[in-house]
Amino acid sequence: MLFGVNVGIPISEIRERMDDIIAFSGVGVHIDTPVKRFSSGMASRLSVAVAVQFPSDIYIFDEVLAVVDSEFQDLCLQEIRHLHEVGRTIFFVSHSRAQVEAVCSRVMWLEKGAVREFGSAATVLDAYHSAHHHGDGQP
Repeated sequence: MLFGVNVGIPISEIRERMDDIIAFSGVGVHIDTPVKRFSSGMASRLSVAVAVQFPSDIYIFDEVLAVVDSEFQDLCLQEIRHLHEVGRTIFFVSHSRAQVEAVCSRVMWLEKGAVREFGSAATVLDAYHSAHHHGDGQP
């Protein structure tokens, strides 16, 4: 409830969608646990579940998949691709090249508060990789 109310969703709507939120998040066994006791992964699961259960024109996912297991990452990436396919605007922030490649067609590389490059995902990701990896696998 707290996550939904914090982003302005009426409590009645949250109650109607609670089963879907719990099912998507996979935290059903812990749903009566206070959120302050959730691990960062559980909190991330719940926040993503709330976000995708309520339609929005714009979504911002900022490193939400960094602390969840690979199965939930795959579910989220699939849902994020679906949101994009139905015309939603997605801002997806990640340090994971694989995740960015999975959901982004255009990428903005920010460095020290400035736009370093903006363009197709492949072009920008290749440029970033070239600039930050020196052949030894180390950034």
